[in-house]
Amino acid sequence: MLRILTDDLLDAVRLQHGKVRLDIKNVSLKEVASDAVASVQDGLEQRRLQLTVAGLDKDIILAGDYVREPGHYQPSFELGSLHA
Repeated sequence: MLRILTDDLLDAVRLQHGKVRLDIKNVSLKEVASDAVASVQDGLEQRRLQLTVAGLDKDIILAGDYVREPGHYQPSFELGSLHA
C-alpha cells in the first residue's frame, strides 16, 4: 500500500513538472469499475469475499487517461469534463 501511495505521489510530481504526457480520451466509468473489480477478483475469492458494484446503470463518460498495466489496476485521470 505504501508503495502505491509513493508511486502516486511521484506521478503527481512528474505531471506537475511536465515529465509525463497524458493521452486524454473519453473513458467509460463502467469500464474502469469493471476492470478494477477484475483486478482484485482473485484476492477476493481467496479470502472468500464478495464485491458488488451498484449504481452504474447509466454509463458515465469521463475525459481522462486510462492506463492498464498487467496485474495492476491504475487509472490515471486528468478530468476535463463529465458526460452522462
